Amino acid sequence: MIVKIRYIVILLIGLTISSCNYIDNIFSDMDDTHKEYIEERETIYLSKPVDVKSYAGEGRLKLSWTIINGYREKSIIGYYNNGADSFQVATPTLSDTTKMEYILDGLDEGDYAFNLYCKDEKANRSIKSIVYGAVFGNRYRLQIQPRAIKNTSLDINSSLHIEWLSYGSGAILSEIRYFNRLGENLTINVPITENRTSIVEIDSDKEIMTRTAFLPQPAAIDTFYTEWTTVDLTASRSR
Repeated sequence: MIVKIRYIVILLIGLTISSCNYIDNIFSDMDDTHKEYIEERETIYLSKPVDVKSYAGEGRLKLSWTIINGYREKSIIGYYNNGADSFQVATPTLSDTTKMEYILDGLDEGDYAFNLYCKDEKANRSIKSIVYGAVFGNRYRLQIQPRAIKNTSLDINSSLHIEWLSYGSGAILSEIRYFNRLGENLTINVPITENRTSIVEIDSDKEIMTRTAFLPQPAAIDTFYTEWTTVDLTASRSR
């Protein structure tokens, strides 16, 4: 009987030791998994560019973005043209909120999609941010036309009065180039919302020209101008 009791005690001790080893292995595996997760999180969860915007231009565009709480990020890398082209911008000394911008030159006219990432010194990348932009050029320039003039008139005080027709989408102002009675060559800007413009002391015997300025998008960084056209004063002189 005593032998059986000793056998049972030894068996229980053996099972207890085996169970402890099993539990140690479980926690060891959990530590390894947790360690791998932390290391992976440090690689994946760099601060990504936020508030990413694009601004159209002529043969170029501007990108802007913000980095929040990004103290390890060393550069921004952007891919476009389906990943065939890229650019990289070094980040300045980062703070809680760092705003950056970059102008990309030498682009063909058309639409673009950009994938932006933050990178650290080990070349780990953040989650991407996507922004779309447009570049304008000769195709757009061929579409815009100078604001049309409805009527012109000259009065006895050598003042020219111009009545304008409606303006095209994207037009922001018109310019008038003329000579005054002193022989000075002057240029004035006419707000696009102005329907009637008067110019005093004009020399109507010399050429008067006008052109219109356009922005392809409200926040575009480049202004497009139509060709200069001559203002026809024939009807005004016949009155």
